[in-house]
Amino acid sequence: MSSAPVLQPPDLSKPFIIETDASDFGVGAVLLQKDERDLLHPIAFESKKLSAAERGYPPQERELIGILHALRTWRCFVDGSEYVVFTDHNPLQYLRSQKKPTPRLVRWLAEIETYDPVIKYKPGKENNVPDALSRRDGPSCIAETENMEPNYLYSVHNIHETDWPQYYSIDLPSDMSDTMKRRLQQNKEKFVVRDGQVWRKVMIDNKPCEVQFCPFSRRADLVDKFHSGFGHAGRTTVYELLRRRWWWPSMQSDIQTWLSHCPQCQLAAGANKNTHHAPMVPLTIPPAFARWHLDFIGELPTTKNGNRWLLTAVDYSTNWPIARAVPEASAEAVADFF
Repeated sequence: MSSAPVLQPPDLSKPFIIETDASDFGVGAVLLQKDERDLLHPIAFESKKLSAAERGYPPQERELIGILHALRTWRCFVDGSEYVVFTDHNPLQYLRSQKKPTPRLVRWLAEIETYDPVIKYKPGKENNVPDALSRRDGPSCIAETENMEPNYLYSVHNIHETDWPQYYSIDLPSDMSDTMKRRLQQNKEKFVVRDGQVWRKVMIDNKPCEVQFCPFSRRADLVDKFHSGFGHAGRTTVYELLRRRWWWPSMQSDIQTWLSHCPQCQLAAGANKNTHHAPMVPLTIPPAFARWHLDFIGELPTTKNGNRWLLTAVDYSTNWPIARAVPEASAEAVADFF
């Protein structure tokens, strides 16, 4: 799939073709172009494993995830180019005409509109490549594993540096350092433990509240959920949304770090660099006094001759200025000027 006879470089002067498909476990897509003999050649292949939540989506939404993933991945090719998206899910052709789409569909459709794709139906038996990509590495290939480590081995070496508040909910290990013990004692009044969970006491809108401590293993998923779920919101918005529900040390700097590595945001930030514009050409300079720029200045105090406006004219080629007092700012005044 990556050897020279199969893949070919993209030709930005030709239209692109994207074929997508989705299964119960993943989505797949292939980027194609036609050659001089009108034969299709692949340019790139792409696939993505669906999350546990995405696997529960209806087929229409899983197919839409495949289209969105392909457009985001190959934005540098399709942005500003002519292209068609083929899918084996016929209802996707009529997405824009749905009367009552779900909020999730509304959000996805709004993003798809920025790409302005042409979506066409292609029967599943003809959509073989993306279908195979969407089904690779299914559950039958995943080995079942079991963690045999006893719970009592959970000690200081198992807790990330910023996970120290978890010690409030477990028995302190005997090998804990004096520095960590002092930190826990100094911050004890800022935390409360309920049902084995650690909660942080904070002030939100000048009111005392308790928000749950977030362990290191969950932070990346939480930031991605609030960042992607709210239209790839910025650092301040994501922080304000999270701090009302969760807390962990170095929260703001972690959010900034994760957001700076978001692939979709990086593509959007460099969209203008990847858009293919027509070449720039110099403007034709007309001869002197062939093109004039005119404007009215006023309304001014009325003169003895009844003039209240000043008609100004500048020659485009020589910048020669002319000004004339006129009674009205009208087309007749401009005609009389010439």
